[in-house]
Amino acid sequence: MSWLKSRFKRPSSLLGLTVPLAFLLLFVLVISLTLAAVVTIDTFDEGSQTATAGPDAGSSASNYVNTTVALGGQRDIYVYNSIGGGHVSIAVDYGDTNQAKFNQDSDVKGWGEIVWDGKDDDATSLDTTGLGGEDLTDGNTNNGFQLQVYRCDGGFDLGIWVYTGTATAYYTLTIDSAVDPPGQSFFIKFSNFTGDQSVFSDAGAIVLRIIPDKADVDLTIDLFESTTNTDWGDLPDDYKTLADSNGPRHIRSELYLGHRIDVEINGFPSTDALGDDNNILDDEDGIVRVPGELWQPNNTVHITATVTGGTGDLYAWFDWDNDNDFSDESRYSWLNLAPGDHRLALTVGSNFSYQNASLAARFRLVPQGADAPDYYGEVNGGEVEDYIWQFGPNAVTLSKLEAKTPSTGWLVALFVTGVLGAGALGLVVVRRRKGDFPA
Repeated sequence: MSWLKSRFKRPSSLLGLTVPLAFLLLFVLVISLTLAAVVTIDTFDEGSQTATAGPDAGSSASNYVNTTVALGGQRDIYVYNSIGGGHVSIAVDYGDTNQAKFNQDSDVKGWGEIVWDGKDDDATSLDTTGLGGEDLTDGNTNNGFQLQVYRCDGGFDLGIWVYTGTATAYYTLTIDSAVDPPGQSFFIKFSNFTGDQSVFSDAGAIVLRIIPDKADVDLTIDLFESTTNTDWGDLPDDYKTLADSNGPRHIRSELYLGHRIDVEINGFPSTDALGDDNNILDDEDGIVRVPGELWQPNNTVHITATVTGGTGDLYAWFDWDNDNDFSDESRYSWLNLAPGDHRLALTVGSNFSYQNASLAARFRLVPQGADAPDYYGEVNGGEVEDYIWQFGPNAVTLSKLEAKTPSTGWLVALFVTGVLGAGALGLVVVRRRKGDFPA
């Protein structure tokens, strides 16, 4: 009957895999939802190609290659030599670099283009419908392009053009200063483009035009994609949290609060200010109240703020009167905070009723020297974090505690008067002779 035993063991072992398999599937689903919004234009890590123009002025070169890492399955490159005397080139994944490089010889100036317009097998003309109506917004979840520049000598204009037939939208990103490895990420919102906004949900072609403002400067690009790159708050919308309320939002950069930051397509209002925390990644970890302090009217208390990725200025608003808005509250500020932990002092509002109270707070970290923000609106760089802190009475009074010590003839009496609701605990230790107390 051994075959019966093996037959019945098999379902048992499969059943044992059910729970871990379910967790694995759930994990894959969460990761898929997290990454679903990204539409990759090009990663440049496949489809090696080069185009070199020169040494004569007015010379040009072009090339196309089929590759799965390029939107539409094909990438075109074109380069033009403006003044001669050397060479201008574009090389993609040449020598397995996983990058796109624009290079000019010494004293040589030109320009180039990288084009995604579908599989037309033509690098010299543009098919404005070749991508077949690609939705770069991914159902209105993406709000811009992210361009990862690995290295740049400075002095470049990067023009991004999006076409759908005769409809066009364009934007010019100017990089004035040098970018050194490991690089810098630039985020360009669709709403900043000039032209027809409908092209982003129905794209037929995309052109990245590389225009240096002088000779002998080079540029290297790592990644080009459409995504969302904005951090939002999660207090109830009475505090202006949603996009329709012009809620607080930060275009993500290297600067943020705490140890992590995520991105959202809109605010996540919730009664406990945990909407953002519960959305994919719990990133509200930059502000902590210092324990053991009395948050009573006019008291000085402290918070610990953790800054990551650069030096920034921190601003805060507190709803001291608990009327569900910040419009009548003062703005707190702490400037020039370097990376690391900072113990920051603040004065509790005179109208704060700490008993049976919850306190809504909003913190906004912005790049050092940037304009001071309001509690709503958009900021380039940094992060917004919202909190609701709970306060309430928890009073305990211990009137008398005494102990007799026969060997010494002494009594130790401890009188404890505490009001834990206010966070205060008074402890008085009194030593008196045995005869001082009635028997």
